[in-house]
Amino acid sequence: MTDNNQLVHVPVGSKGVQFDSMDGMIRFAGAVIRAGLAPKGLDRPEQCFIALQMGMEIGMSPMQSLQNIAVINGKPSIYGDAALALAMGTGLVEDFQEKIEHEGDDRVAYCFVKRAGVETPIISTFSVADAKTAGLWGKGGPWKQYPNRMLQMRARGFALRDSFPDALQGLVLAEEAQDYRTPRNAETAPVEPPKLDMAKVKTRGGVEIPVPEVEEEAAPVEEKPKKKAKKAKKAEVVQPVAEEVPVPEIETTAFDGLTFDEEEDGALFD
Repeated sequence: MTDNNQLVHVPVGSKGVQFDSMDGMIRFAGAVIRAGLAPKGLDRPEQCFIALQMGMEIGMSPMQSLQNIAVINGKPSIYGDAALALAMGTGLVEDFQEKIEHEGDDRVAYCFVKRAGVETPIISTFSVADAKTAGLWGKGGPWKQYPNRMLQMRARGFALRDSFPDALQGLVLAEEAQDYRTPRNAETAPVEPPKLDMAKVKTRGGVEIPVPEVEEEAAPVEEKPKKKAKKAKKAEVVQPVAEEVPVPEIETTAFDGLTFDEEEDGALFD
């Protein structure tokens, strides 16, 4: 890309700007975003650039591309009215008919397309039963607000893609793409580096081939289960037991008829 201060020549024709460089497309996308005319989902110049490129490949003008190309789940798609306009623009549509028959849950949308040079016309249908099988019937949004229109767009998308694949270039209708489930990122398992067998390493012309050192992962150390700490038993305090000392028995002698007279016998203590 060029410097922002440098002017880029963008030619203008009968249908507006005509791009002759990627830089001109990026600058045009930036101008659309700054003007507030970019549809939802085209918030960056790079996203607008993809819509412009896809539209140019199927013959749309720049503004037609931005208004009719929708990038849903990272995949470009085209709105149903623009898809019909592309088919009509080829000049090969001999007959085109759409109708919805029956009422209630018996409704069926039909789309009839007859292309010039093709003997058998394409007839596609999409019914309420089909919508229920796909988990669309009663779904919030357009399926609940405009169920007949959604049935019609499904039948139209199938018929136009089968009869004018060259005009649509593989684009699906935006009304169909918005019902696709968002893909989830697949979880990939980590790839281990190959292990080099030293015994199979050979030399060429007598020149030793250096062997890259492969760090081996250390084997995980198994942690031994921690033993639960035993609670210390409280020491039992044994109180000493006093031994019983035998009291010697004192033998007493009885003195029958013994009397004491201090005057006659004298004092016991001086």
